[in-house]
Amino acid sequence: MGTVAQDLLESMQFMVDHMEGNAEGKTHVVQVADDVDVKEIRQSLHMTQEAFAETFHLEIAAVRAWEQKRRRPERAARLYLKVIAKNPQAVRDAIAA
Repeated sequence: MGTVAQDLLESMQFMVDHMEGNAEGKTHVVQVADDVDVKEIRQSLHMTQEAFAETFHLEIAAVRAWEQKRRRPERAARLYLKVIAKNPQAVRDAIAA
């Protein structure tokens, strides 16, 4: 069996072991800041709320609520917003792919 096929089989076995709680491996926990300044990120990109929401596939109501501090982005959203802030073009490219 070729190395690619062997690697795939090993990866699938690891996945099964992991799902059954039997896998030993490394984990990496990402620390996320509790607060993300959505308005600052959006303004740094010179975008309206509507353009920001449309470009990055966000709900306009969520963007408005985050900016007005009526709601706080969930952890996954905060991570996504941090990636947008760091490399907006990479996010655009990933969305377009």
